[in-house]
Amino acid sequence: MSAGVKDCPFCFEVINARAIRCRFCHADLATASPQQLAQASRVSGSERVAPTETETADRSPKVNTPNAAETILREHEVSEVLGTLVEKSLVARDEYTERYRLLETVRQYSRERLLESGEGEAVRERHRDVYLGLSVEAEPQLAGPEQAAWLVRLDTEHDNLRIASEWRNDADALRLAGALWRFWYARCHFNEGRTRLAVALTGADNGSHSFERAKALRGAGGLAYLQGDNVSARTLLEEALDMCREIGDRQGIANALNNLGLLSLSQGDFLSARTLVGGALSVFREIGDRPGTASSLLNLGIVYMEQVDYVLARSALDESLTICREIGNRQGIAHALNTLGIVALTLSDYSSTRTFYAESLAIRREIGETRGIAYSLESFAALFSARGETETASRLWGAAEVLREALVMPLPPNERIHHDRQVDEARMALGDEAFAAAWKEGREMTLEQAIEYALEISD
Repeated sequence: MSAGVKDCPFCFEVINARAIRCRFCHADLATASPQQLAQASRVSGSERVAPTETETADRSPKVNTPNAAETILREHEVSEVLGTLVEKSLVARDEYTERYRLLETVRQYSRERLLESGEGEAVRERHRDVYLGLSVEAEPQLAGPEQAAWLVRLDTEHDNLRIASEWRNDADALRLAGALWRFWYARCHFNEGRTRLAVALTGADNGSHSFERAKALRGAGGLAYLQGDNVSARTLLEEALDMCREIGDRQGIANALNNLGLLSLSQGDFLSARTLVGGALSVFREIGDRPGTASSLLNLGIVYMEQVDYVLARSALDESLTICREIGNRQGIAHALNTLGIVALTLSDYSSTRTFYAESLAIRREIGETRGIAYSLESFAALFSARGETETASRLWGAAEVLREALVMPLPPNERIHHDRQVDEARMALGDEAFAAAWKEGREMTLEQAIEYALEISD
């Protein structure tokens, strides 16, 4: 075999034709050993990070790096190697995201050679370390002013995060899943999040009582609630609460109480909800957790609203909105605004309702919060219905229904009662045929069309 195979980064291009000679360096590949081919096709283990042809990669794991590629390749190698590989059509560059990816056949072949070299496990460990570090770094940012930017970054790295999650079901897998549940929540990856959390919780020591396990239980319970699986949600959240109390995790206790209160609220048990959320609020205030305080105030405001105490509801929601604006939690801002709009609608203040709803929907569109957009479309539908514009309302309900179906996100029981009553009133006002036609038109709208329709028609 020619000596070129050790130096040429392109010998692995042979995958499609199963040729015996590299068309770039003309090395004879028929007699190449797995180790030689692996050296020529070294990859990082990531589908989104380009390979290097050298043996000089930095082997030490670094978990909080801003650039995952630089963890595996020395910085000075990256541009030169990637540029060469792009020129040879072995790596593609996305002009929009400015990211690189291996062509699929090259990736598959390179992976095979890497595994044959015996270094696959070490590379995957480094890869998992990088994305575990990224997830841990991102977690607190998802409730702060950089929320939108971090969500986009995690979107971009989603494939890498999935690969990292699948590598070894151990304590680090639990830590990774616990750190990502807010991302899965924000991006409505409910099924994926529940599955990965369940696997991580099963793989970790079931007898262990730890901060990471309690957090994963809370995340799993929260995602179960969002999908209407209230039995699983309660079991998971109560286990998390017991564990947090045992290990003395006050923040975890408050989070579990807040979520259990939300669950009771959804089931119409407003007294229990008020007690649970009120308990969470007290702890959040004591420990100085402002995002938690804002969240529990929001939930408490909804409880007051359900109990027809609009003065207390408005007070709690105003404080929640103020805190969210101060800490830059845009998702929280949007939720508080929409809920304030519901209060205004209940009091027949249609002008204020429209203002609250419009700002909330604009934020949700900006940050890509699909779950919140479904709520906003339903809220606008309720506004139009109250104003007697039942055909418009029916279109928006149809659009929201499609979105909920896609997200596998049913309305909670307490909200379903209000929703069904409003829909029935619209059907009676329009007549079955006109109502069905309008609903169908809404279901056929794209998401962006539905958003624009709600904002434009409400002006």
